[in-house]
Amino acid sequence: MTGPGHRNDFIGDGGDVHAVVQAGAVHGGMHITLPVPRPAAMPVPAQLRAAPACWADRTDELELLGRYAQPGASFDNGQAPSSTGHHDTPTLIVITGAGGVGKTALALRWLHQLRPQYNDGQVFTDLRGFSGTRPADPGEVLERFLRALGITPDQLPRDVHEQSALFRSVTAARRLIILLDNAASAAQVRPLLPGAGRCLVVVTARRTLPGLRVEGAHYLDLHPLDETGALQLLDAMVGADRTAADVDAARTLIAHCGRLPLALTACAAHLATHPHT
Repeated sequence: MTGPGHRNDFIGDGGDVHAVVQAGAVHGGMHITLPVPRPAAMPVPAQLRAAPACWADRTDELELLGRYAQPGASFDNGQAPSSTGHHDTPTLIVITGAGGVGKTALALRWLHQLRPQYNDGQVFTDLRGFSGTRPADPGEVLERFLRALGITPDQLPRDVHEQSALFRSVTAARRLIILLDNAASAAQVRPLLPGAGRCLVVVTARRTLPGLRVEGAHYLDLHPLDETGALQLLDAMVGADRTAADVDAARTLIAHCGRLPLALTACAAHLATHPHT
């Protein structure tokens, strides 16, 4: 408040102005300046599970994933890069293979390496495509993703198409990793895809999901480990001394497990708790 020859200032704790009473006459204009609220910082979700502690060599697969993720790169038959890609579209990669072949482990290993390049965070969901229970509903997944990205419950649409549109809007200006694990179908995945921006989407599935080709998907078909890689994994889990003590038994175990990392991990856990087996 201003008057002839004097000025009254009032600032509350932390700059907040509550009730202010001026005794006496008010001369001239009255000016009240309120602090401008700061915009809330965008949440940065970090939902990726930990990468596997024990790892077998997947050098070729990691190299191919890295090539797929090059900005603007497009690939013919999964091999040679071409110049038809776009810099302003998300990268979509589908990792396929049998159950237990290590699709999720490979995705987690690679995506954790890329976290510094995607500073808007990571979101993750298990789509339960082959878990023995009802596959995840895309609307439920979108609700979780949108909340993780700062959308409040009162802002969430109820219709899945509106949720998908809002998700595309929210992710359009972000560099975000999206891991959709254990997908059942392309129809389940499609509402969860960003529409623009520099997001990286990785889908794991037992089926090829050819319907995602029209979305620009790159495909990597993961095979069981070779014997050398399987031995490396077994060494890492039970100890190289133990496998070296009976290499023939180790090779027999690997063959019985079909060189599948998940089966080898289960056997290694049994051996760790039964050292005389």
